[in-house]
Amino acid sequence: IAAQAGSYEFMGVSENDGTGRSVSSAGDVDGNELADLLISAPEADNGDDNHGKTYLITAADLAKADAADETVDGIIDLANIGLGEGSQLTGSYVFVGEGAEQYATDNVTSLGDIDGDLKDDFLISAPRAQNNAGQTFLVSSRDLVLADAADEVVDGVINLANIAAQQHSYSLTGGENGLSGASVSSAGDVDKDGKEDL
Repeated sequence: IAAQAGSYEFMGVSENDGTGRSVSSAGDVDGNELADLLISAPEADNGDDNHGKTYLITAADLAKADAADETVDGIIDLANIGLGEGSQLTGSYVFVGEGAEQYATDNVTSLGDIDGDLKDDFLISAPRAQNNAGQTFLVSSRDLVLADAADEVVDGVINLANIAAQQHSYSLTGGENGLSGASVSSAGDVDKDGKEDL
């Protein structure tokens, strides 16, 4: 696949990250009429064990992500997503779970446009978060830049703990041992208001 023009292979960062457990179109998050991509790695570490990570790679960044390791070979190392200030990947992000053993990003999916800004939004779930109550993060594409800056470092890395504080995004928490978010999906526009539901 990687040898074909316009096709890519995505390589996980570390052994046992579970990269690719869930993959989905993100829809068009940057408004360029090209579909973008979500790749989960629910067992990825972030200092502690099993925080979980999701990689958002925009179609506009694919060629630059391929070249980030100075070899244009159709193989994209996910370690090069969210490289920090000076990165050429201006629309791609890494989402990191709130804490150890959260296994965030078990499921990822596009929602379509839920807030009417003509850009698509998406869901990232963590069914084992909050002592197995489960959390699902509704991420509005219009909040990505501010969510990245919420930790006062613009580096392409977004902590899911900062999502609920954004104006158009939400964190949905289940009940005790509910494993909420074990499955997530768009419901389409059930109330005919021109916005997608979940």
